[in-house]
Amino acid sequence: MITGDRALGCKYRDLILKQIIEELNPTEKELNIITNRLNKASSDELERTYEAFERFGVKMIMETVKK
Repeated sequence: MITGDRALGCKYRDLILKQIIEELNPTEKELNIITNRLNKASSDELERTYEAFERFGVKMIMETVKK
């Protein structure tokens, strides 16, 4: 489960999922995997991830990571 500030972590997890859905349109199976992984993060990690996705975009970050 999300560690640290759980309420804040849940907020950022939901915002991250919204960004991913809008930009990547994942399948239900992919979305479940992503959600499970996000649920294992800390609220600080989720906040940093959200801010990076907001600044650079999910697609850009994912393309960079794949390289």
